[in-house]
Amino acid sequence: ASMPRAIEPLQALINLYLLQKQAPAAVAYLEQHVKAHPELLHAQEYLAALYRQTGKADAAEKLLTAILEKEPKRISAYRELAAVYAVRNQRDRIEPLLLKGLEQNTDDTTLLLMLAETYQASGRDQLALDQYEKLAKLQPSSAAIKNNLAILLIEKFPSEENLSRAQQL
Repeated sequence: ASMPRAIEPLQALINLYLLQKQAPAAVAYLEQHVKAHPELLHAQEYLAALYRQTGKADAAEKLLTAILEKEPKRISAYRELAAVYAVRNQRDRIEPLLLKGLEQNTDDTTLLLMLAETYQASGRDQLALDQYEKLAKLQPSSAAIKNNLAILLIEKFPSEENLSRAQQL
């Protein structure tokens, strides 16, 4: 590609390979691209996602870990690595990863939402509630956050006060 910095043409090309059921060709192309342009972290993340989707979770983890060593504030890499852990059924590794991401990116709503969902999925409702409360303060206009918070209040904390609050949300 003559414009290695642009992610869109790269994504278009990879999607074309995938549509034609040529995942190995897509992976090979991206691996070449990453070798030629090691500074382009978005291409590496994209390769990691492709690894994850083609059953190469170990390669994905290695790549993403390296990205986070170079750029510890990179939210998209935390998100992708969490997806790798989920695919591998290593859900116990997701929470520490997200907490590490939040140390680097205080109050990042993407990571906070993932953390809230992680707590919720594992039945730690109070911790989930704490995250949703924080999110509601950070993004008071977010319909998704209000909705998740309302559902959590109704299903897990159904006091009179919480039910009327859920209605307001």
